Amino acid sequence: GETGVGKSQIVRYIHQKVMPKTPLITVDCGAIPKELVESELFGYVPGAFTGANKTKKGKIELANGGALFLDEISNASLDIQAKLLRVIQEKVICKVGSIVEIPLEFTLITATNRDLLEEVKKGNFKEDLYYRIRQMEVTVPSLRENPEIIKQYVDYFVRFYNAKYVATFSVSEEYLSCMMTQPWPGNVRELDSEIQKTVFAHSIGEDYRKFIRVPQDEQGLGYRVYHQEREKILSALKKHHYRVSETAKYLNMKRTTLHSRMKKFEIGV
Repeated sequence: GETGVGKSQIVRYIHQKVMPKTPLITVDCGAIPKELVESELFGYVPGAFTGANKTKKGKIELANGGALFLDEISNASLDIQAKLLRVIQEKVICKVGSIVEIPLEFTLITATNRDLLEEVKKGNFKEDLYYRIRQMEVTVPSLRENPEIIKQYVDYFVRFYNAKYVATFSVSEEYLSCMMTQPWPGNVRELDSEIQKTVFAHSIGEDYRKFIRVPQDEQGLGYRVYHQEREKILSALKKHHYRVSETAKYLNMKRTTLHSRMKKFEIGV
């Protein structure tokens, strides 16, 4: 799945459902400096290298009896891939600086934002490792591929951040429409961040709308019209010192109509 679609959250969910009492050890294969990858994964013994003055367990050994999650495995070097393949096949590791084999048993879960088969064809990923880890494959769609799920995420994140910030932000049709028409290149991670800003702004009395990124494509037209109409009414109210009758007359609409629009746009007096 693409970056930000929630692969790590899905892994945690699976772990909690299937083996909640066992460890889940996560390794971001792209975040560890190359010179430290082997010692981080396999651990080391005293004297293995300068500064190694005690025995240390690696991530793989810590996952013994539980699950090992290799995130963005496509970022692992070919050398590390070869060593991972041996671990998966033989279920043993050797710490850096040692020849003693340590037997292990763990469930392996991997994730990537690339097409691994394409990486195999390019020579960037070992073919035998690819077929070893591809026993069960789950593709997580991006938000633009699965827009109907956006509402569920919006509801979840609004509840979460309302609780966190002791806020009472509610999802209006206009707000949901805005969220549904965004492209979300950063997927769930980006949506999470935007909703957090919205709810926090609401919790401190700020107009959350100024924190919303207005869509720039034709799909965002409905929201832009909504925003422009709200600003027009709000400006007229301020001009007439929030006197509803005078404002309605100025806007050439009935008083009841103005009240209805104010409710729609969440404008209080």
